[in-house]
Amino acid sequence: MHRQRFLLPALVVLTVARLLLLPQSTLSEVEQQVLTHAREGHLLWHEGLGPLLPWLVKVSTFVFGEGAFGVRFFAPLLMLGAGWLLWMLVRGLFDATTAAWALLVFQITPVVNLAAVTMTHTTLGIALSVGVMAAMRVALHRDYRYWLHWWLLAVAFAVVFLADWRMSLISVAAVAGILVTSRGRRAFLKWPVIPVLVAALAIMLGWFLWWNGKHGWPAFQEMSVTAPNPWWQKLLTVPVAYSPLLLAALGWALVRSAMPRPMTYAVATLQAYAWPLVLLDVLCWMSFPWPYAGMSAWLAPAVALLAHMSVNYDSGPMRKVRWVRALVIAVAALQSLWLMGGGLQRMLGLAW
Repeated sequence: MHRQRFLLPALVVLTVARLLLLPQSTLSEVEQQVLTHAREGHLLWHEGLGPLLPWLVKVSTFVFGEGAFGVRFFAPLLMLGAGWLLWMLVRGLFDATTAAWALLVFQITPVVNLAAVTMTHTTLGIALSVGVMAAMRVALHRDYRYWLHWWLLAVAFAVVFLADWRMSLISVAAVAGILVTSRGRRAFLKWPVIPVLVAALAIMLGWFLWWNGKHGWPAFQEMSVTAPNPWWQKLLTVPVAYSPLLLAALGWALVRSAMPRPMTYAVATLQAYAWPLVLLDVLCWMSFPWPYAGMSAWLAPAVALLAHMSVNYDSGPMRKVRWVRALVIAVAALQSLWLMGGGLQRMLGLAW
């Protein structure tokens, strides 16, 4: 497929456009608090916040200053890396055509565009979810000396814990994705896979409990905001962040792909990975103000399943499938443009 060679240049152009948009809006309350913590001497756990986000902001503001561009500098780069990793992952699980559709849907989803121009937990949740999936696939399909592929997955688990203790559910989802298939179980039970992963998690958990116990458990305190959004506004962020038609399509893909028995290796792995992360969003959605639109860590596996189903769905006329696919993508893309313009969030009272 000759069009595949245009994917990376298109991603680079999109990333440049996102970089240009970074200073166009003021910092949200979440970003302001992250910046405040980045200025402090210690960069460990804070109220509702792990150390990774302040670390990244500390580095970017040291180079680019403490304006909106400096605080958000890494956000477009994280979405660039997440998109490219998702394309490679889906190409390995399915094929290049499915991977191209997955990349397109991923990049036009409003929450991804929002995460690319703000620096919040949502940005980390999306990027780390794809990163752990990629590390999981490397661990299952490649073999290196000294078990480096499993050490890579262990490091990914540790980085997730540093982002936010609640994101440890990404590690749980990865283990579920490994264990759901016979290939994964055989790999998981080989020496020294379990000791490597358990050692990484034990070190991070021990450090987390020791430091937080010594400082009054700040990680379990909610991030304070002056004017949190009412519950009805928080519920409105669901269709705003994912686009109504695309959200319905993602839900359809998650349910429809689980029906065939037995499921293929790729579908079973993505299913096992996605559902714990859906639970993570349900638990965290109401905790923080806009533009923190949940962790959104479930989005990447759901997009992969949607791309696979849209390419291989044969229960209806192909022309109808194409029209539905085009409509979903067009609406999501237009909503992303509207969201980036600021009109939609102002209308809903979600401006930052």
